[in-house]
Amino acid sequence: MALLPKKPKVKSAAPLVPAWHPNFRNFERLPDTKVVRTSFFINVAALFVTLMVVIYTSYAEFNLHSLSGAIDELQQRIDKNREGSDRAVAQFKKFQEEEKRLLEAADFSAEKFVTSSFLLHLGETLPLGIAIRQIEYRSTGVIVRGTVKGSPDEASGVLSTYSDHQLPTDKDISALFEDVTVTSQVRSQETGWLTFELFLKFKGVTGKEAKK
Repeated sequence: MALLPKKPKVKSAAPLVPAWHPNFRNFERLPDTKVVRTSFFINVAALFVTLMVVIYTSYAEFNLHSLSGAIDELQQRIDKNREGSDRAVAQFKKFQEEEKRLLEAADFSAEKFVTSSFLLHLGETLPLGIAIRQIEYRSTGVIVRGTVKGSPDEASGVLSTYSDHQLPTDKDISALFEDVTVTSQVRSQETGWLTFELFLKFKGVTGKEAKK
C-alpha cells in the first residue's frame, strides 16, 4: 500500500488573552529616559526665580539709594535756609507784639487813635533832614525813633525845634498827645548822624501809667 502523504500538523492558535504576570518595577527608582529630563525644567524654574529675586532686590536697593540721596539734598537745603527762616519767624513774632501794642494803644481814650492818619500826618510834616526809622506803640504813648543829618550843632538844633516847638504846637498831634519828650540822642559813629528817640505821651495818662 502506497504511503500516503502525511497531513501537515496544524499549529494551535495563539491564546486570545495574553499571559499575565505581576509588575514588580519601581518607577521612582528607574532612570529617566525622556529626551528632556524633568530635572532640567526644575533647574530652569529655580534659576528663573533666583534671577527675579536678584533683579527685584537690585531695583529696591537702587530706589533706596536714590531716595536717600534726595533726602540728604533736601536736608542740606533745609539747613541752608534754616537761619533765614528763624529770622523771619522772629520778625513775625516781633510784628505780632507790635500789633498787640498798637491795638492796646488804639483804645486809650474817647478820641479814637487812627494809626494811618497819625503816620500820614507825621510823614507830611516831617522837617527836612529828619528820617523816621521806627515807631513803637504802647498803651501810654508812642515812641518815635529816627536820625537827623548834619553837623552836631545843626542836627541838635533841628531836633530841638521839632520836639519842643513843631510837635507840641501841631493841632493834630496836640489833640492826642499832651507831652513830647526827647528820651535819647546819640551821635552815630558809622554815619556821623544824630540818632534820637522821642516819647509822645497820650492825654489822660497818669504819671504811674507813663512809667510803665
